[in-house]
Amino acid sequence: MREQATASYNEARTSEKQATTKRQSSENKRESSDNQARTSEKQATIKLQSSDKYVYSVAWANDQLRIAIEFLKEGAKSEGFWLWNQRLGVVILIKTELECRGFKWQVARIDNWIHRLQPRKADLDRERERRAH
Repeated sequence: MREQATASYNEARTSEKQATTKRQSSENKRESSDNQARTSEKQATIKLQSSDKYVYSVAWANDQLRIAIEFLKEGAKSEGFWLWNQRLGVVILIKTELECRGFKWQVARIDNWIHRLQPRKADLDRERERRAH
């Protein structure tokens, strides 16, 4: 009888140790996931801070120039003076922002592309004739 009690006591101790080990393991996992979350928050903060350096840099200005040129090209491909005017308005906003920030070279390139891709008088006359018919 004493042996049975000792055996059951040992089993209870073993299961208690296993439960404690599982609890500690789950706490460690929770702490690990909390640490990972904190690490990812830190990384996001670092990326945000490094992106602050990107805004209003030469790389940013060049990206704005690239976007403006693509926007103008798409407007020139489409038919319709109205769509060109809309796209031109957006590009002028980009150009104004660049001008305010002192990126004169990029502003000059946008002016070049506007002049290069703007609809010609002959194109406008053709469009008017098409609408009249």
